[in-house]
Amino acid sequence: MKIVTIILVVLVASVSCSVEDQHHYYVTPELKPFVDNFYKQARERGLSLQQNDIAVALGQLPYSDDIQGSNGMTNSDNGITLDVNFVTQKLSTGVHTDSIQVEYVVFHELGHYLLHRSHLDPEHYTIMTAKSSYLGDYRSYPEKRATLINELFNEPR
Repeated sequence: MKIVTIILVVLVASVSCSVEDQHHYYVTPELKPFVDNFYKQARERGLSLQQNDIAVALGQLPYSDDIQGSNGMTNSDNGITLDVNFVTQKLSTGVHTDSIQVEYVVFHELGHYLLHRSHLDPEHYTIMTAKSSYLGDYRSYPEKRATLINELFNEPR
């Protein structure tokens, strides 16, 4: 009887792990408000985006020569990673425009991962520029931020 119980426990545990892995969704607490806002913006535009097989996490990223650095990275297998130093520094200030900067990077990376958007050159008014060309507008002007968010969700891919 003990052997049957042990086999059943192992079987149930292995099945639950496979089901859990198929529906994996993890967002680090620091980034949850930004990810929630991304999904909210998508819903407001009639988009239903996947919420499985994704992780939005913090990690160490190498910095590039770009002034903004490599603040985010998309991995097609499991989601996005934002640089822990960038996020910690921006959110520790308590300044709204600094937290908006984190949101910009979250939206950019989720634009890659969930909307399958590629980088566009700076001539396009978009969140999807490679070097955050419109970060100042996004951070400082609510009407321009709204335009950039609309563009992200509405422009043909």
